[in-house]
Amino acid sequence: MDFTPVIGEGVALTAQQRALLEQVHALGRDRFAARAAQWDAQASFPFANYDDLRNAGLLALCVPAAHGGLGADYATYMMTAAEMGRFCGATALTFNMHICSTLWTG
Repeated sequence: MDFTPVIGEGVALTAQQRALLEQVHALGRDRFAARAAQWDAQASFPFANYDDLRNAGLLALCVPAAHGGLGADYATYMMTAAEMGRFCGATALTFNMHICSTLWTG
């Protein structure tokens, strides 16, 4: 990784976790950060960020791989949400609600 994840250094990451953190970091840096103030100022939903999340496959982060998702576990979800939050709080908050609903429904 060419950055330090928000969870810090020294955390042992799986290959999947490392790849997802790199993907989320790049999305946040290149897309979400520039839009964050707009969502806050307008008190609006970050639809453009959700288009990016959908295109990246991240809305299916915790959906089992057998059902077309990425099959990530809770720890991986937590790390990706934290990384997302460093760039856009509105996206991270609503992403948390989205992923929790997929975890609750199994």
